[in-house]
Amino acid sequence: MYQLRRVASPMLLNINSYVELSHPDNSIPVNRFVTPLHIVPEWYFLAYYAVLKVIPSKTGGLLVFMLSTCQ
Repeated sequence: MYQLRRVASPMLLNINSYVELSHPDNSIPVNRFVTPLHIVPEWYFLAYYAVLKVIPSKTGGLLVFMLSTCQ
């Protein structure tokens, strides 16, 4: 019985401290289809991302991207 208490006590303390010390944003439910607002591309990629968002097909966006970098 003493050995069980000796092993179980640190395990329970670790679990409890993780819950108490974790960041509150970790408890927010995840939405896989919406990017968080604080995640933005670097400023030098904004033009490319704007072009890729406007063109609906992936292949067309890739072609426009390749043509714009080759000029």
